[in-house]
Amino acid sequence: MGRHHIHIPGFIHWPERIAPQEIDAHVHIIDWFPTLAKIIRFQPEPRIKWDGLDLSPLLFEKGSLPDRDLYWIWASNINRWALRYQDWKIVQYGRGEPKQEDWQLFNLANDQEEKKNVAADNPERVKELHERFLVQLSKDLK
Repeated sequence: MGRHHIHIPGFIHWPERIAPQEIDAHVHIIDWFPTLAKIIRFQPEPRIKWDGLDLSPLLFEKGSLPDRDLYWIWASNINRWALRYQDWKIVQYGRGEPKQEDWQLFNLANDQEEKKNVAADNPERVKELHERFLVQLSKDLK
């Protein structure tokens, strides 16, 4: 099905506040809302339960982010579903909610290009990530 990995660099230029550095953390577009709100000291009323994380510790304190699920759904000509947790990622193409047996599994520590589907060799990992996917999907359905 072609490439299904995402590697998009981000750049921030704020010489007075952020020291030049390279950050190798896995972030998601949804992280920018809570980050920008924190930076400008914006607190919406009523309070919002952000989907993303505040990236300020990475930018200003050389901190780190907790392990978490990164979750995607693309609804287009080719529907794609994906979830990444740590070095593992599941991907499925097609319409309809993926079943556990539908997933492709990639170990991104060993296969950043996502060329070798290792789902058949790792059924417990697929099950674990599928369960994580269902938790994320349930948040979308609320």
